[in-house]
Amino acid sequence: MNERLTEAHSAENVGPVSISSNVNVLIPQIWLITDCGSVLGRALAVEALLKGHYVAAACKKEMVSSLTELLQPQFGDRLLVIEMDPRNKPLCQSAVALLLMKWKRLDIVVSCSLKSFVGAIEEVSEWHIREQYESSFYGPVKVITTVLPVLRRQKFGHIICVTGITGHLGTPSLGLLTSAAHALEGYAEAMAFEVAPYNVKVTVVQPSLEAVVLPNSIVFAAQQEHYKNTICATVRSLLSCRDLSPELLVKDVVAGVLSVAGIDNPPSRIATGGEAIIQTKDKLRTVSEEMEDMLDVSYAADADPLSDEQRRELARE
Repeated sequence: MNERLTEAHSAENVGPVSISSNVNVLIPQIWLITDCGSVLGRALAVEALLKGHYVAAACKKEMVSSLTELLQPQFGDRLLVIEMDPRNKPLCQSAVALLLMKWKRLDIVVSCSLKSFVGAIEEVSEWHIREQYESSFYGPVKVITTVLPVLRRQKFGHIICVTGITGHLGTPSLGLLTSAAHALEGYAEAMAFEVAPYNVKVTVVQPSLEAVVLPNSIVFAAQQEHYKNTICATVRSLLSCRDLSPELLVKDVVAGVLSVAGIDNPPSRIATGGEAIIQTKDKLRTVSEEMEDMLDVSYAADADPLSDEQRRELARE
């Protein structure tokens, strides 16, 4: 049922709707946004609410009161501040249960828990690795596996994973963040095929490095002497400078998420910000050129080698 809602409708009486191409303009949606204690999560929640949507703003327990006091007076019943730590599956389940008890459905899920452990591969310890993956991979996975049965039964919904340009590029001193982002993007891409028959959409949003790292928590591993005059030290230095406004850094990300959330045919990936676009194009160009350079070697690996005519046919495609 494509029921258009207005401010006169009670939050508790929000009826089911299907994903529509104009959904994020005309039809209020039920959003779940993780980590609203962060700059990005809070900015997304505010902008979605300003557009007339209903938002479950999830955050850690210590942030619930302050976030409620900050936003509830302006947005009233269209806001539900709930406790959630994405790394804790029972808390994810209880948060989703509260949301469904209040609004009966869930349309948009945004996973945006971002934390960075900085250091060359030799510099980081095992606990850094575990913490990075808990924050950037296992946390989003626990959120996704909690909401997926709901969206599948509804036969509509949109899961948006905010990763970063690090999901496309290897970045010195950010090997842990890069690998976790690659893992989540591979997970999301495979899932998109699996849930497509149920009209559930999946999008990965890739902000620039500055938007992913600088506004969020950063942990620096102890620097080793032999990396002090390398590009790793340069990256460390850049990430130590926090002169730009966090709200300004995430502005493009918020706009990107809001532009694709709930539309009929959302992209599987979207890069936000000019720098992210340039870096992505450079990476794709490099991959394409290297593949062309190594075609003979690659074709030779086939158990049943292609004929010259078949190769030419593939090249034309």
